[in-house]
Amino acid sequence: MGDCPHQAAVLHDGAPAHPLHDAARLLDFLDIKEKVILLGGSWGATLALLFAEKYPERVKALLLSKIFLADEISAGWTDDVSGWFYPDVMDKLRRNMPENANLPEYYAEMVNSRNLSDQVKAASLYGNYERVLGQLVPAFEKKEVTQDDVNAARIFINYAAAGFMLKDDQIMSNIERIRELPALIVHNRLDMVCPLIGAWRLHKALPASKLIIVPEKGHVGPLMARTLKKEIRRFLKI
Repeated sequence: MGDCPHQAAVLHDGAPAHPLHDAARLLDFLDIKEKVILLGGSWGATLALLFAEKYPERVKALLLSKIFLADEISAGWTDDVSGWFYPDVMDKLRRNMPENANLPEYYAEMVNSRNLSDQVKAASLYGNYERVLGQLVPAFEKKEVTQDDVNAARIFINYAAAGFMLKDDQIMSNIERIRELPALIVHNRLDMVCPLIGAWRLHKALPASKLIIVPEKGHVGPLMARTLKKEIRRFLKI
């Protein structure tokens, strides 16, 4: 998944080609013939769902957390609506942007710039906003941005700017392909990165799914980790 979306190939159905194709090739390389159980959180949950919809015959069950459906609702939340809760941080993020400019597209241009200071600025501002939403606490910008920070920001921002290389609501539009799959879905009640509505929509579309709503704030946290571990063991009966 390391390629930037502007460079990565796209399958005919709109899904990111490299992650799904690479996962299928890995199973073939390891000579794994039986159906597999997919585990993923956030973007990992997105890829797990996309893989299951593309290769339903290879999947036995889904273990998912922090559901991100990568649709217009999800993108609109991160780029706009979440700013209702952090207008001060969103203002800093949008301060030098042209009016009506697209947030991820603007920062994609910056993070892909040949100017190192633009890359660092994009990684610092966008990364800080992601941390604020993820932790639901005041977060201060890093004083020093590493090359790893820039690389991580470049990957995420490029995917976001490219609409995650998916058709709008693609996962839910193809949900019938995996309707009968058993699925465990674990999601924090106050997740400001991936709002609970995504997990709820997915759960309602999968009759064999079980949704656990964790009474915790933020995208990640100790209660989420403990709950996920406990529920996975219960789901798998181990």
